[in-house]
Amino acid sequence: MVNKHLMRIVFILVGLLSVLGSTPCVRAQDSAFDTLIHILEEKEVLTGKEVESIRGTVELERQRLLDKEKELTEREEALRRREEELKAKEKAPEVRPGEAVVASEEKGREEAAKGPSEREEPGEAIPIEVSFKDGLRFTSEEPAQFSLHLGGLLQADHRAFDYDHAQPGKDGFDTRKARFLIEGQLLDRFDYGFQYEFQGVESKNLLDGYAGARLVPELGLRAGQFKEPFSLQHVTSDRNIFFAERSMAYYLTPLRDIGVMAHGSGWGDSINYGVGFFNGDGRDGLTRGEEDALEVTGRVAVKPFAHSPWPLLQNLQVGGSLAHARIDNTNVQINIKTAGLTTFLDVASASKFGV
Repeated sequence: MVNKHLMRIVFILVGLLSVLGSTPCVRAQDSAFDTLIHILEEKEVLTGKEVESIRGTVELERQRLLDKEKELTEREEALRRREEELKAKEKAPEVRPGEAVVASEEKGREEAAKGPSEREEPGEAIPIEVSFKDGLRFTSEEPAQFSLHLGGLLQADHRAFDYDHAQPGKDGFDTRKARFLIEGQLLDRFDYGFQYEFQGVESKNLLDGYAGARLVPELGLRAGQFKEPFSLQHVTSDRNIFFAERSMAYYLTPLRDIGVMAHGSGWGDSINYGVGFFNGDGRDGLTRGEEDALEVTGRVAVKPFAHSPWPLLQNLQVGGSLAHARIDNTNVQINIKTAGLTTFLDVASASKFGV
């Protein structure tokens, strides 16, 4: 029994030495190790089950060492390639701007000569062009695919009155408009707009906030807060009118409101139209009426000589507007001012004036 235990100890030591050795040593000792196991098995020092267990353990250790050797070999190969790339980069000649253009043109000709299957697939990135026109503009190669316009408006004036001291302290400078604008288009069909007024009461500073979709070239939809389609003076942008103030009749027309509108143009921009449904009580933040009555507003403009050979008549326009809503006697506010911003007519619900 002592001899058997002694031989087992010797066998285990030999096995551990062979497994813990380097990989080349393991390969060299494979044959001797198998022979030793076979002898011990014949002399009944080890049972068959013990032999299989030892062989399995040794095989696992051998595979682990082989995997480690493979990993080290791959790392050495990667380092060698990286070293070669760095050496090649150091030896590469300097390319001047003119030579870079020629190389780019040659590459373009090579790409054009390739077949469809040989060409590289285009990337997802869309090139954006930055320009300045009435503000900062970001546009794609086709502006309708993507456009973003960041702009604004600043208007100031000075007023001086000669009222024989009837209204002292009214003279002075004033900021009439200080606005920030964001607008643009997306994917040929969608448009959006946002305009904020920094001058005035904070609860009334949101001027425009809308999104729209063009269903067909002649028809589009818009929802949000925007200008109602009423009167040419109102729908004309502030930057395109001659004066900072509009006419007194402007205060009697429907202005900005929250609603939905269908709009578009046809026959080569000869006809422009817009019709929509609105709350009927002005911009968000204003006093809301007690009656829930929608306002219907529409406008049509025609350019009868838009395609004529006479340039002077091409921009001649004839149009008309119509609005209908039920007046809420508890929410009436008509304030008409002159160009000097003095009140000309003021009618409110609390006044004695009959509505």
